[in-house]
Amino acid sequence: MALDPTGDPTGGMDVLDDDKLLLAATYWSLIRGDREFPLRADLDPGAMPPGILPWICLIEVSEDRYRYRLVGTGLREYVGRDVTGDFVENLSSNQEYNDYLRGMLEDIRNHGSCMYSQVATQAGNDVQKTNRLVAPMSKKGDAIDMFFCCQTFGSHTNFTLTSALTAGSNDQPVMLKTSAPRKALFKELSRFRLDI
Repeated sequence: MALDPTGDPTGGMDVLDDDKLLLAATYWSLIRGDREFPLRADLDPGAMPPGILPWICLIEVSEDRYRYRLVGTGLREYVGRDVTGDFVENLSSNQEYNDYLRGMLEDIRNHGSCMYSQVATQAGNDVQKTNRLVAPMSKKGDAIDMFFCCQTFGSHTNFTLTSALTAGSNDQPVMLKTSAPRKALFKELSRFRLDI
């Protein structure tokens, strides 16, 4: 389910079917308090639920580009390299995937709401599902210029090469920049704005 500009799917915490993302959303909501979004200074790794820390990343706006400021150890291991300090457009050698990520961040900047998405990728026989929570933050409180993200990964048995090739225009090839890049298929399974 992709976002439709005329009727965006929204949901509360109940749409989060991943415990780590639920903990991350709860933590973000607690540090936000009654403000629109929390400040970067509100983040305290020592106060975060310990199970989510390896799956957290912070992305900052840098002259209308998006730079990874902090990347947890679990994410670094999954990607196969440390992308801290790098820009979102350099994550993948396939620009369509980078544009997908950039578009999600721009959407959050424009609308100010958290977003939850599920994406399936297939590289050879390896089929994975990525669950992603992205929440707005601010360095000084005057604009959304940072994002608090939590991602988890798991197997996804309902996504096959054949279904990806025949499913339509949302299918995009992805190649992560690792030491041994493999061609992979990418498909967004769902996306929700979170009303939290």
